[in-house]
Amino acid sequence: KIGQLIIIASDSKNNTPYINNISKSIDSLNIGGVCFFKGDGNTMIELNKIYTKVAKIPLLFSIDGEWGLGMRMTDGYSFPSQITIGATDNDSLVYEMGKNIALQAKSMGIHINFAPTIDINLNPKNPVIGFRSFGEDKERVAKLGWAYLKGMQDNGILGSLKHFPGHGDTETDSHYDLPIINHTKGYIDSIDSYPFRYSIEKGASMIMIGHLNIPSLIPEQKLPSSLSKEIITDYLKKEIGFKGIVITDALNMKGVTNNYVDGEAEVRALIAGVDILLMPKNEFKAVKAILNAVEEKRISKKEIEDKCRKVLELKYDLGLFSEKEKKLSLPNKELISQAQKISEKISEKIITLVKNSDNILPIVDKTTAKIAIVQLGDQDIDTFVSTINKYNPAKTYKIKNEDSIQTISSELMQFDYIITVVCGDISKKEKDGYGVSKKNIEDLAFLQNDFNVVLALFANPYSLKLFDSLT
Repeated sequence: KIGQLIIIASDSKNNTPYINNISKSIDSLNIGGVCFFKGDGNTMIELNKIYTKVAKIPLLFSIDGEWGLGMRMTDGYSFPSQITIGATDNDSLVYEMGKNIALQAKSMGIHINFAPTIDINLNPKNPVIGFRSFGEDKERVAKLGWAYLKGMQDNGILGSLKHFPGHGDTETDSHYDLPIINHTKGYIDSIDSYPFRYSIEKGASMIMIGHLNIPSLIPEQKLPSSLSKEIITDYLKKEIGFKGIVITDALNMKGVTNNYVDGEAEVRALIAGVDILLMPKNEFKAVKAILNAVEEKRISKKEIEDKCRKVLELKYDLGLFSEKEKKLSLPNKELISQAQKISEKISEKIITLVKNSDNILPIVDKTTAKIAIVQLGDQDIDTFVSTINKYNPAKTYKIKNEDSIQTISSELMQFDYIITVVCGDISKKEKDGYGVSKKNIEDLAFLQNDFNVVLALFANPYSLKLFDSLT
């Protein structure tokens, strides 16, 4: 029964000793589920079948695919990141994305996708949420998060809202240490937990608890919220009224393992009100510690049985007990084609006019104006260039990091508009300049001094604060 409360991790790799170790845990501990990580899709399917044969009770297969299976599968499809989608404010498109991800997951034999992230990105320096958030507006985050979740739930895949009660305002990555959220109870009620309340009222079935220290809600110093009765039982279940499945964030993260070893974190999480333990650092030590806790009456057999019953009911509701021999496959061409069309629609909607103080845009004489495109950096912008050329043949200049912008200065004098393209990396953090080089910033400033410049920015929106010349 304890084993059913545990989901362990498995990379998708053809390594017999590795697979045997995972299979041993499933067999000897009656593990409840497996979460797949990096590897190719066909290997993931083969491991699904191998682990299924080992298990006495059907396994919950899961993946952490916030922007689609491509987040973990080397050959999986990736949708735009959540911060990109947040620019659309289009919940119907996000619903279609959630539906498509669900159908892809079902074809692979996956039952749970640990998504979406509905943390409100209140701190631009956040090292772990950032581009994984829909943005800073609580209403938009709530609406888009529910659309994503509902798209999955309506199509037979369970989603998991994360990271309760809100991981948005921190400068610490819980993978490496325990973040502190210094918000008052009132602020958490009205801001941080708002997207969770929104989806709970509409029918969310699973919530993931973050590893966060929140002094205003947790009296015990440095106790993570994932181990806190005040957060899980008192706040989430009793005050907010959540009746579904509560799961921890990964229990191998240092935000919790730094202070709790040999299964003590898993014991405390169950006592606090958690139903499923995600990826304990050592599942054998975790089960032993929980058995000892039952014998010591720190947690009752009835509590374990009640949690086990919730997990078994979840498996029943997801159809695991009625599944015949699985016919698993990679997502078919039709699903991938649908995904591409959804991504294209998202891409059309995300275009944002940030500033237009001189009313340069729209370019009303676009068919007759002399236009130059200046690319700062080495990224591929062929699609952007070809789109501009549909309206007006534009001359393109590519300034690499080793090139001087001044070499083209005199030539640019003949053009009416200089469309300057700067690219970044959506996954880069502030300390890395969001993937935008200092030279790109300096070159843009040089151009803005002398020319009619239109900036086309393909980067994390927070990178805008790096450009002093835009103020």
